[in-house]
Amino acid sequence: MTVLTWESLELKPEEVFRAMGYGGVKKEMNATVREITENTRNKALKLIKAQCLYILVPVEVAGTNQILLDGKYKLSCVDKFFQGASQAAVGITTAGPDLEQEVTNLFNAGEALEGITLDAYGTTAVDEARGLVRREVFEKVSAEGMTIGFNVSPGGHKIPMEGQRVIFSLVNAEQIGVRLTASFLMSPVKSSSFIIPVGKNLTMPFESFCTTCDYCSGRATCQNSRYR
Repeated sequence: MTVLTWESLELKPEEVFRAMGYGGVKKEMNATVREITENTRNKALKLIKAQCLYILVPVEVAGTNQILLDGKYKLSCVDKFFQGASQAAVGITTAGPDLEQEVTNLFNAGEALEGITLDAYGTTAVDEARGLVRREVFEKVSAEGMTIGFNVSPGGHKIPMEGQRVIFSLVNAEQIGVRLTASFLMSPVKSSSFIIPVGKNLTMPFESFCTTCDYCSGRATCQNSRYR
């Protein structure tokens, strides 16, 4: 089991703006919102406690749109991502509970805009940390002649939300303060689970530290795409 922590993240302004719903990073926001976003940055950096916990386990395609993790956990999933994979990095990334609590406090105090802004910093932190995890996994397995594929997660890629149980069975999420709710959501909310295919002969390799936008077929029309 590997635990990663980051004392500070880059939290690029354009990514925060995108997380706030201002569309593609090339779009402009008004001066007031921009000022509030910049002024909120220091608070966000103090509140975010970015961590990740992951494990490398054996994986194999177990049938049409099914994979088998660690020799015992069957999971519905788009199997093409795992063709040629021998392992998978399974884990959870979180921004921690402090930012989430402050967002709630701000909304309760009627400071909605600052609350929305701080919440966007949390989203950006999880996205950035996920990219750093990809880099960590890639560097670890490339030394053994392997590469990595695309991130997949419950709730997408034909993986039902119940698939969260499998991830939480493989990693001790409480070690980084994350728990699974009865509705298969995570607490803190600013947390993200992932499964990354690893292998020497992946049918769909992706040797970069990409974001979801990099391989989404809808990126040309999505209002929040990094490519607009």
